[in-house]
Amino acid sequence: MMKSVSEIATNFSMQSSTRQPQTKKVMHISQHAAQVVNDVFTELQVVFPAWKFAYPTPATITQAKKIWTKAFIEHAITTKAQLDIGFAKSRQWRKPFLPSVGEFCEWCKPSLADFGLPEPDKAFTEASHKVRFASESNWSHPAVYLAAIDVGSWSFSNMKASDVLKLFERSYAITAKRVMNGEDLSAEIPKALPPKINVPTGQLKSQNHVAQLKALLKKGNTAKWH
Repeated sequence: MMKSVSEIATNFSMQSSTRQPQTKKVMHISQHAAQVVNDVFTELQVVFPAWKFAYPTPATITQAKKIWTKAFIEHAITTKAQLDIGFAKSRQWRKPFLPSVGEFCEWCKPSLADFGLPEPDKAFTEASHKVRFASESNWSHPAVYLAAIDVGSWSFSNMKASDVLKLFERSYAITAKRVMNGEDLSAEIPKALPPKINVPTGQLKSQNHVAQLKALLKKGNTAKWH
């Protein structure tokens, strides 16, 4: 449905930049696009009974529809799902007057809360507490669980908190986006490059000594250890 919102602007541009007769295809797009915007205004006029204060005449309504269409494109409001979110929030607004086009566009932008997803900081705290017993815990949302197990219990226990947070935020952004786009959550999460970890020199030497000792033990000769 909302794919044609971008087509409206194309149609406006074509009407102003060319005098050639429009093809049947363009006429079809124009009618479909106009219907989309008409549907938006019909919905909003029902929700906001004082809408006539904003657009009192047919001429102002026509001009408003052009402006709202451009705003939809500028704010990347391109799907029916986004519009439905905007309509849902408009029904919760306790005012009889139409919102500004900018405000309505903000309403159309999905938030984590719209899908029952916690904010990243709360999701990270939950993951930190539950990842050790991930399969036995109750999670606020599957996206948090999947991000946590993608990062892994070892990372939460052994890496710096700031490094783990970066890994988790990346994984959670991917799983949350999949939820918001209606995508398959079970798909594998692309691996990120591991963070650079500085290991103290003393620890490196110790690891080298251990490796040498194991090699010597395999040969049955420890006399070379020093």
